[in-house]
Amino acid sequence: MLKVFEIPTCIPDLTDHIVKCEYPEATNSHKYHICKCTWDRPNHSPVTVAVKVIRVLQPKNILDLTERYDELLQEIKVWGRLQNEHILPVLGYVCGHGHLPSLVFPWMENGSLTNFLREYESLERGERFRLVSSFEYDGIHAQIKFPYVQLQDIASALQYLHAIAVVHGDLTGVSCYQN
Repeated sequence: MLKVFEIPTCIPDLTDHIVKCEYPEATNSHKYHICKCTWDRPNHSPVTVAVKVIRVLQPKNILDLTERYDELLQEIKVWGRLQNEHILPVLGYVCGHGHLPSLVFPWMENGSLTNFLREYESLERGERFRLVSSFEYDGIHAQIKFPYVQLQDIASALQYLHAIAVVHGDLTGVSCYQN
């Protein structure tokens, strides 16, 4: 495969080891979409991963791609130094899923906070808030099998980022995942 863009970083190139990709609709955002793939790890069992494909809508010229590539490099530099239990680690990158290299993350089986709350949109706003903020398991909580995305965990991750002078820039329910 021809690699127009090289990633000068310590995260591994997993291009030759990512197979069986699916494209779930529920993982789309305006900046990227997520592919559910299998990482065929040498000497290990295969594992499901998320490939974050950066959207580049019909680049008008090479400058459009170069600008997005520079943004990607900056994101890789930042993600590569993050070490927090509430922030997904970057496992590597792959080429061939879009115009630019794509980042590989652990797959979060239970999806995003947004998708979780959509499942309970018939509940009043206060009840949905309790789903993500309460440690109590009473009434409705006992019936829900989703492992709670705790607002404290999200706040903890955000506090960590700000403590090391990193601004998330796009913190929404779509970017908060729970396994």
